[in-house]
Amino acid sequence: MSLGNLAALHLDRFQYAKAEPLARRALAIREKALSLQQRALAIREKAFGSRHPDIVMSLNNLAMISGMQGDYVHAESLLQRAIEMMKQVFDHPHPNLTISLTNLAWAYAGQGQYTQAETFYERAITMAETVLGENHPLVADRLSGLANVFRAQGQNTKADALIQRARSIRDREQ
Repeated sequence: MSLGNLAALHLDRFQYAKAEPLARRALAIREKALSLQQRALAIREKAFGSRHPDIVMSLNNLAMISGMQGDYVHAESLLQRAIEMMKQVFDHPHPNLTISLTNLAWAYAGQGQYTQAETFYERAITMAETVLGENHPLVADRLSGLANVFRAQGQNTKADALIQRARSIRDREQ
């Protein structure tokens, strides 16, 4: 992701000659990562069957790479599959389920489907608070994600309140 961020920085500065090769390298790396994750999923499914925690991990990884490439619809599909599988594989609620719920919220936000994103961030926050405690750093991460959704909709007051709560959780860590 760093190469992509560096390319974006050069774009912001109108340095197109510097941005293009970095963006191409970042894309090539993401495409290679996608290919490797697809292979890993196939290997894991062959070794463990279709219902195993490692399959869930592969689905999450594939979804995140797909989303980073802008294919949020594919990411959504993979994450829905991961969530359904987790409900069968793990005790409910489970910390790993909060990861997939958060990732699904992110995929919905990437598609501009803010109502769905809000719903899944709220589910992830509630579950993380239940499983990990209200002041866990992962709760702060999910609060920040929901704040981004509110901010994208112009709901800055709600976003600011969530950011403040996330900061207070992070401040307790230090």
